[in-house]
Amino acid sequence: MKMIQSSANAIGQLTIVKRNIITNLSETFIVPNIVTTIGKTYIAQRFAGLSVTTSVVPMQWMALGTGTSANNGTLPTIAVGDTVMGYETPKVNYAAVGGGSSLTTRPTITSSTSAANVVTYVCTFPAFLTAGAIVTQSLTEAGIFNGDGATTSTGSGAGYAGTMLCHTAFAPVNKTWADAITITWNISLS
Repeated sequence: MKMIQSSANAIGQLTIVKRNIITNLSETFIVPNIVTTIGKTYIAQRFAGLSVTTSVVPMQWMALGTGTSANNGTLPTIAVGDTVMGYETPKVNYAAVGGGSSLTTRPTITSSTSAANVVTYVCTFPAFLTAGAIVTQSLTEAGIFNGDGATTSTGSGAGYAGTMLCHTAFAPVNKTWADAITITWNISLS
């Protein structure tokens, strides 16, 4: 008897929209990404219907980073074996600007939907309320997690670094205190 062979692949793409709250000007960037090995394990656990334990808490947080390659100051190296970002930006009081739960967390994903074979996550990194609260950041990477990043402990959910589902690097996007960034991240299973 001949076996039927099929392969499943998880791929993604994100759209970054940077909007200045003063000038209302915006820029849009479209970036491919990878689904990490540990992210694929997470997907398999969800397929298997495992109970919601620390390893299968839903993906609920997004992070931005300013990581660069250690040897030449270019974009961070992205690999399927990644479990953390190169340099995640410091967490801020997203609750004060309408996006998170406390002073030390990543912002929460505000929308997650599924249609056909695509899961879409949306998250906004708001402009900060006071000028000078944060200096300009040259953002070069992003990730999706099932931990809020409140600590670097293993596990997931509130108070954990979490499992990194996806990781991507992109040409620098400069974010000032007056810029809001919205990321729409599509992950396709094909």
